[in-house]
Amino acid sequence: MGEKIYKKGDRVLVVPAITPRKHLPVLKGPYLVEKELDGGKYSLLPINGGEKITVPTRRLRDCKTSAEESELKQIAAREEKEFIVSEITAHRYGRKKPIEFKVRWLEYPPSEDTWEPHWSVKDLEAFEKYLERNPKLQKRFDEKDVNIKK
Repeated sequence: MGEKIYKKGDRVLVVPAITPRKHLPVLKGPYLVEKELDGGKYSLLPINGGEKITVPTRRLRDCKTSAEESELKQIAAREEKEFIVSEITAHRYGRKKPIEFKVRWLEYPPSEDTWEPHWSVKDLEAFEKYLERNPKLQKRFDEKDVNIKK
């Protein structure tokens, strides 16, 4: 029996090239199959974005889950020690500083909220939603540059 064939868009997990220590995950991922390459390898895209990787077929495992895309991103983020923005709850203007936004982190209590600069949140869906809830601020962003002062 030959190695499994994966198709574009399949969700897979990757067995690390070196044997992991007991406190590290045994499988990495999930990833999305981008395409099959020559030599029994696949090009994979991390579900959270980032650099694609090339992995031999023998190191791939099916990602057997009915989880939604957002849940898979949370799983991948935990593995990579990334933090996911749950929502933006407030904004403030500093004295000689650009506008900052108060970020609530997924799976963290409000006491762990942090103030982040505009450039750090401007591309997030949570930022767009915050602007929708604050039309006056949206108007200021439409009229001025990103270093909005009060």
